[in-house]
Amino acid sequence: MEPDLEDIQLQNILSKSRKEMPFHDFEDELMIEIYKERDRKHSVLRNIKLSWLFFIIGMISGIALISIPSFLNETTADLTSYIATLSIMTIALCLIVLLFAEKLIRFSFFRDR
Repeated sequence: MEPDLEDIQLQNILSKSRKEMPFHDFEDELMIEIYKERDRKHSVLRNIKLSWLFFIIGMISGIALISIPSFLNETTADLTSYIATLSIMTIALCLIVLLFAEKLIRFSFFRDR
């Protein structure tokens, strides 16, 4: 049984459609890039976890630093300066918490978008 003309033409067309690799170690380079991307994603996740840890530690220490002067202040002579200092420290802590919490939440939950 001999192949007919259509089969020969089809074989000829299919043989011309074969693509060669751009270079001999293309697959190896591609796999290295995939592994690097996987490692980068794991390091980002690790950094986000560390950011949450240090954010909570910083928030607790900030609250402790604001609360300590109230335990140490036994005289009421300089009550106005104490209240002013406490107010400034409280406002600064709230601003820092709000700014960094917003960024941490955005990076933690919406990092793939």
